[in-house]
Amino acid sequence: MCGSPEVEVYFCLKCLQKIAPKQGGYCPLCGEKYVLDTSHVCSSCLKHPPPWTKFGFGVFLTDIYQKIIYDFKFQKKMEMLNFLVDILENAFFEFGFLKPDIVMCIPMSKNELRARGFNQSLELAKGLCKRLHFRLKRNLLLKIKDTLPQRELDRKKRKLNVKGCFAVKQDLQGKSVLLIDDIYTTGATCLEASKVLKQKGARTIQVLVLARTIKK
Repeated sequence: MCGSPEVEVYFCLKCLQKIAPKQGGYCPLCGEKYVLDTSHVCSSCLKHPPPWTKFGFGVFLTDIYQKIIYDFKFQKKMEMLNFLVDILENAFFEFGFLKPDIVMCIPMSKNELRARGFNQSLELAKGLCKRLHFRLKRNLLLKIKDTLPQRELDRKKRKLNVKGCFAVKQDLQGKSVLLIDDIYTTGATCLEASKVLKQKGARTIQVLVLARTIKK
C-alpha cells in the first residue's frame, strides 16, 4: 500500500491498522449491512428468499479493501492473491460452511476472458481449493453470452443484464455446490447462476464471496 520495505507478511504496521475487520451487523443471507451490530434476515430476503442455503463474505468493499481488490481485479496484481485467499478461507470457517461435493466460480464469457486476461473469481477458487483440498470444476458452469459490466448498471438493469447468461454442462442431481465470486452488490449474478444450478439438480448451494458492497 505504501511501498515500505518494513513488512513481515503483507503490510507494514501502519497500513495494517487500516485493514479493519467487519463492523456492524448484516443479513446472513445476502450480507446487507446494518448500522447496529445485529444479525437478522433483511426485508428483501424475507420477501424473496435466495436459492442458496448459506451465504458468506470476507470483507465489506470499502477504502483500503476496495483499492486492493480493484487492483487485483482490474490491474491483475497477482501478488495480492494469497492475501485475498486468506480472507476467503477465513470467511469459509467464520460462516460455518460445509465441505461441498463440487466447487465452482462465476465464469466469464470467452470474449470477456480474452479482454481481461484472467478470471479473478477462478483464481480465488483455485487458491481456496488448493488449501482446503476441495474439488474444483472449472468448465461445468459456463457463461454463454457477453454482458455489460455490472458495476455500470442499476439494480433493475443488472438483473436483465445477466438473465439467461449461464448454463451448466451436466446433471448435478444430489450434489452440494460451493459457488465463489469476487464481489457481491445486488446479488444478480449469483442469483442467476444459482438458479441454473438448482435447475440442474444441485441439492444445496453455498455462496462465498470475497467482498460485499455497502449501499450508499
